Amino acid sequence: MTRFRNGTLGLALVFVGSASPVLAGMPSPELVFTELGRRRWEELSFFLVGFLAMAGVVRWLWNVLRRDLPALPELSYGRSVTLLVLWGLLMTVVLALISGARELMTPGAWEPKGVTYKLARELPQKPVAPVVDEARDQQRRLRLENLRFALWQFAASHEGHFPSASEVDEIASELWLVEGTSPLRFVYVPGQSLRQSDGILVFEPEVFDDSQYVILTNGAIGRLSDVNRPSMPLPTEAATATEPPVSAVAPANADHAAGSNGGR
Repeated sequence: MTRFRNGTLGLALVFVGSASPVLAGMPSPELVFTELGRRRWEELSFFLVGFLAMAGVVRWLWNVLRRDLPALPELSYGRSVTLLVLWGLLMTVVLALISGARELMTPGAWEPKGVTYKLARELPQKPVAPVVDEARDQQRRLRLENLRFALWQFAASHEGHFPSASEVDEIASELWLVEGTSPLRFVYVPGQSLRQSDGILVFEPEVFDDSQYVILTNGAIGRLSDVNRPSMPLPTEAATATEPPVSAVAPANADHAAGSNGGR
């Protein structure tokens, strides 16, 4: 009997020692959201709070108006919420009708993209012509005409040859300055003569992009983009062999003397 009691007591001690802790009470459910679910819940809760706050504002404005118009019924908070819901449904119907009318007027022109619509195909956009400053454009051409006159004078006294790289300094430095971009200078291509009919002799730096002006060895002044086109106008004989154009050299000299333009 004693041995049985000792065995029972030992077995009980083993069970008690190996028992795991037990929590008492009712279990409480815990909401666990994913990252996407948490963001949607935040957006939805923000919308609900804003909607309920707007219902309170509508109720307050209605009751303020009721002080001046006693015939209006009193608006409770519940009725204010109902009014906002009905108004939202009405706006949804109106927007749906507008979308349907748009689809009927232009069938197939719109395609759904998420919660919105976009054009099924992008319409080609017309190229926008660059804005040209005519006054500045004329000044640029005038600078080139004065430089051309000096180069042709040099060629007339050197058997039709334009200045070489070592003879460029014989041309007045102010004639090489580019209009409005001091101290930049025109780019000169040495080693050419009047016998060449379509070589590029002088051109503006790249600050003017595709609208650079050039002087050809035949005396023509035009856009760099028009060099290979037969439509580039040729200069008259007077423009290349007689007196220079209306004095644009004086402003160039004034700019140079004032220090706003520098020679290279």
